[in-house]
Amino acid sequence: MPKINSAITVTYLAWDTANSVGKTGDNANHTIRIVADGTEGTPAASPAEVDSTNLKGVYKIVIAADENTGALMTLGGISATADVIIQPITWTNESNVAQISGDATSADNLELQYDTTGVTGDTFPATQAQVGNISTGAGGLSALVTAFAKAGAETETNTYTSTQEGDGTYHIVEDDAGSTEFYYQATVNAGGAATSWKWRGYVQSKADTVAINYYNWATTSYKQITTLTGVNGTTPIDEIFTVPTGATGTGANQGKVRLQFVSTTTTAIATDRLLCEFSQSSQSAGYAEGAIWYNDGVSNTNTVDYVDGTADNPVSTWAAALTLSTSLGINKFHVSNGSTVTLSAGSDNYEIYGWEWVLALGGQSIAGTYVRGATVIGTGTGAGARFFYCKMALGGALSVAECGMKDCSIAGDITLSAAGTYLIDACFSGVAGTATPSIDFGAAVGNTNLNMRHYSGGIEIKNMGSAGTDKMSLEGFGQLVLNANCDPSNSPVIAIRGLFTITDNVSGGFAAGGGTVSDDARYDTTLTEWIQDVLEGDVTTDVSGTPYETVVLEKDTSTELIRKKLYQADDTAVSSTDHLVGQRLESAP
Repeated sequence: MPKINSAITVTYLAWDTANSVGKTGDNANHTIRIVADGTEGTPAASPAEVDSTNLKGVYKIVIAADENTGALMTLGGISATADVIIQPITWTNESNVAQISGDATSADNLELQYDTTGVTGDTFPATQAQVGNISTGAGGLSALVTAFAKAGAETETNTYTSTQEGDGTYHIVEDDAGSTEFYYQATVNAGGAATSWKWRGYVQSKADTVAINYYNWATTSYKQITTLTGVNGTTPIDEIFTVPTGATGTGANQGKVRLQFVSTTTTAIATDRLLCEFSQSSQSAGYAEGAIWYNDGVSNTNTVDYVDGTADNPVSTWAAALTLSTSLGINKFHVSNGSTVTLSAGSDNYEIYGWEWVLALGGQSIAGTYVRGATVIGTGTGAGARFFYCKMALGGALSVAECGMKDCSIAGDITLSAAGTYLIDACFSGVAGTATPSIDFGAAVGNTNLNMRHYSGGIEIKNMGSAGTDKMSLEGFGQLVLNANCDPSNSPVIAIRGLFTITDNVSGGFAAGGGTVSDDARYDTTLTEWIQDVLEGDVTTDVSGTPYETVVLEKDTSTELIRKKLYQADDTAVSSTDHLVGQRLESAP
């Protein structure tokens, strides 16, 4: 197959129509044209006859490489000889893998790239060794300087914050006994990569030099970018210092970029404006699950938006988390396993979640906040918090305002600190053995409603009725203990449904003192034992009177439980043992 952009010799036929034979010796009379993908051209070569004896009328012509440029080629023409025609021919070129854009050198260079030798130069791709030093180019984003450090006792005029505006107010660093060394630091967004520093300032004095370096976080060392030469005077100059991708920190140092100035000759280095330019990508995990991430196992108190508090760069203090929440408008927090969050400010209407972590309320408001998977201790204020799958009061006392709990263990003492309605559903005692956790209605609260639905295990109630008419509903199974400090004189009410025993430690009795225990739907071990005794009781027939009577006695005793008169099917009294077939029971009179 002919190849595009390669020279080719084409044969064609000149036909004598008058004699119906191939025309010989006619090549000087031929005018030949070629068509490359519809575009006509004139070949540079001249046609020649192939063999006038054995191939009468067959001619050939060379089509040069720069003429054979079409995927579809056609050759044709005319003869000046009468009655002679040139029959057109067509051919299809295939791609030339030995060339790129018709250039064999390009193909050779491509081969070098793939046989590991590589080529370098302004018109060649980069070698692998060069890739690590690639700079991403100027970005449309920039970050201000947020930190500054000097190596010695260099004298400063103003601070690094003067570099944040180009207002002619300079941050000036003067030498310490002839030596000057310091760096500026900026932090770019998560997923950002520094591309350059834009600096406006001046260096003194004339002919003094200062090395400009960037910090390479991979090698943990400074690398020189360029050298600036000082002048006398204070006329500022503008410089751009391009940095490679390694200039941007990762991991615990994510987003940090440093620019260092080092000199043994300068007397002053003044900076009016300094910006770190960067490009943005999406390499960070970001605020996964729409949450700010917290882990006190790391050390990160920084609060740069889209850099700190991400899934791969969590913050380690609640104060930092709250700062990011305010800045970003994110009210959801993911807490890493094993972490402890101690609330340091009001934390209303948040969602704070994780597994096997500790929430120390710290006396802060948690109104309307959702908490999941935590061990909760301390004092919280504000109504409307909700706790799911939590360990309440495990390892420490807990005081909360009106709230709800779902699928939580109660493992210690909980104080209800404000009047209202508390909803506790499907919760259980987290105390093993015969001891119980407790819920304290508060000695000075009053008028509190406690709903404990689907509860399992023991629970002790304290200070119920001490300051008002408290009410409680208890459903499920377990043990209810009334502490001696409950005050029935304010008519507190307890409704019990399910299998519970009651231990009343109130002096004179809870109910006797004015409290109400509604337990029509309650049954305890005494009742179940009685039912068992009935089921296993002795049944006898009393034949001492008429009609005879069936008597059920409590198991292993002479205590009568049931006595029924016996009648036959025709309502005749049973008065003989012969009548005991077909009897039925009637209620005793």
